[in-house]
Amino acid sequence: MQGSCSVTLTKEDLVQLQLSYLLKKPYPYLLGFLYLISILDIVLAIVEKDISSLNPFMVFIFIFVPLLAFFLIKAHKNNIKNRLVKEEKQYTWSEEGMTIESESLTVRMQWTDFTGIFATKSAIYLMVNGITAHIFPRRCFTDEQWSEFGQMVRSRIKQKKKLRGVRNLLIYLFIFVVTVGIVQYFNAS
Repeated sequence: MQGSCSVTLTKEDLVQLQLSYLLKKPYPYLLGFLYLISILDIVLAIVEKDISSLNPFMVFIFIFVPLLAFFLIKAHKNNIKNRLVKEEKQYTWSEEGMTIESESLTVRMQWTDFTGIFATKSAIYLMVNGITAHIFPRRCFTDEQWSEFGQMVRSRIKQKKKLRGVRNLLIYLFIFVVTVGIVQYFNAS
């Protein structure tokens, strides 16, 4: 099946991608729950006037979650400013893959180059890696084209397993151990 469409992304398309992808993962909910517990732990320590009873893990969460949110927001603002994101792109697809053309780039990708797909009511996202996707808003298709495109990409793109989560977990564990060490050093003094 062959086809094509023209896509010009808006700020809302990018926000929707990032929120949809983030809310699809379990860790934002876990971090939010842990952040509330950390606030409660800190408030209780202040009320009891016993700062030494603070749980080092809760201090780590109290510091880590706002920093993570700050960096996510900063990355989002940088994405919106990216010239390549704002350009009109012409997507053409065939049995072999997809060609992406814009004013500043031309790329040909095989279907196996995509690492995954996820869809919402208003867009289909073709993942290139863990953090990059090609966005196909529904407004760029008629209802029939939307249905055909969705079925076609689902049949061509297979989800790839990633070990990236393990690497990130090790990094977070290292940050946690360093934070706990610092807190315990100051508590021992």
